[in-house]
Amino acid sequence: MKSLNLDIIVSPEVGLIILITGFFLLIYGYKQGKRQFDFDKFPIIKPVLKELTGVCLIIFGIIQMLPSIFNYF
Repeated sequence: MKSLNLDIIVSPEVGLIILITGFFLLIYGYKQGKRQFDFDKFPIIKPVLKELTGVCLIIFGIIQMLPSIFNYF
């Protein structure tokens, strides 16, 4: 069986928390990006950065959960 040579860094439970956090940031950044621009409520972190960070966390969380996913099936 071939391997992807991806090593896990944290436990799968922490990977699940990272995955959920990534989904939260992706959805929050998307909703914030759809709002009209307002100078009074200027965001400190741009919505695009939140979306990009969310996608990176989702990918990292999935990689951390791969061993537990393959052991389940």
